[in-house]
Amino acid sequence: MFLLFSLWLTFADCRRKKKPESTSVDDEPNKYQPEFGKVWHPNPKRFWHYIGRERHALVAFVQKDDPGRQLAAVFEQIQEMIDPSKLNLVVGETFQIGQIIEDQGITEFPTIVFFRSYMKKWSTKYEGIPSAKAITKWANEQIRELDEWENSED
Repeated sequence: MFLLFSLWLTFADCRRKKKPESTSVDDEPNKYQPEFGKVWHPNPKRFWHYIGRERHALVAFVQKDDPGRQLAAVFEQIQEMIDPSKLNLVVGETFQIGQIIEDQGITEFPTIVFFRSYMKKWSTKYEGIPSAKAITKWANEQIRELDEWENSED
């Protein structure tokens, strides 16, 4: 009986296919892929799923207070005014991703920064009134400049 069981385990083990190793940025399970048109509130394990990908990212680093909640609401308005195929919208709360915020050098809250695609460090910081129209205009200008720069190299 033991011999039959061990023989069965041997055949079962041989039939298993090894999962291919992939290090591509775009090869991630569907359940972790960012969806279009959604404002993300990531935890530390998921932060880099929304930053440094094919799309640019607009991130609001906030604390758990009234200005932070207001800016999160503004980001919900921005998602209706912006092209989601070019930009991820992320709200990073200090209580969720404190170490990442410290690593990014953010000391003032709320802060809005722009991450270029495939970059793990923010490139531009928003300076101005945090209204949906103003932030959308600024983000679209950043995207347009980067698109023009990429097209001029071709």
